[in-house]
Amino acid sequence: MSPTCPLNEVLSHGRIRRVMAAEGPGAETEVDDPSRLAAWLAAEDLLQLVERGRHRIRECANGHCILHFFDTSQNGRRRWCSMAVCGNRAKVSRHYERTKRTG
Repeated sequence: MSPTCPLNEVLSHGRIRRVMAAEGPGAETEVDDPSRLAAWLAAEDLLQLVERGRHRIRECANGHCILHFFDTSQNGRRRWCSMAVCGNRAKVSRHYERTKRTG
């Protein structure tokens, strides 16, 4: 990633500071402007997901869905951001097409 990458721009406004607390080692997030905290945390989370496995970040198979997800399935073949929403819609659509053809 180049230094002019928008992600690097967001990350340049904060850092994680390691601390020793009474409970033990910890980390504190510091940003130069509190309004940047949400964007900085989202960028940091994205980096952690990429480190865990860039190949596991997937686009939802529902053509009308704009979401991406991190595939945590054992075999790495998850297709939907949410089985309860997008996966169910796909199943309902397939069922409707089957019954329409046979009925």
